[in-house]
Amino acid sequence: MKTKKALDLVFKDLTEKGFLVKTGLKYGSDFRVYTKKGEHTKFVVNVFDEKDKIKIKEIVGIVRLAQTINAWAVFAFVDSDRRITYYKLEKKGI
Repeated sequence: MKTKKALDLVFKDLTEKGFLVKTGLKYGSDFRVYTKKGEHTKFVVNVFDEKDKIKIKEIVGIVRLAQTINAWAVFAFVDSDRRITYYKLEKKGI
């Protein structure tokens, strides 16, 4: 289960990396991320605890939504030591 602490850690990490971070509520995610002001959304970020179990339907839904706005779906996992691991996913055709 994601906590406010996990959300705050990811927000801080992304802003320290130079990204512009805003609420992702508009796209059903935790954050929307831009590389520069005035640019289109680059990533939609969803935050999870390292122990969270995610159903494939949830992953597919997040990736598909991101693609409808031409953004990358990013999954941020926060572990018990407050380390963050990011996974960037996209849908590929066969």
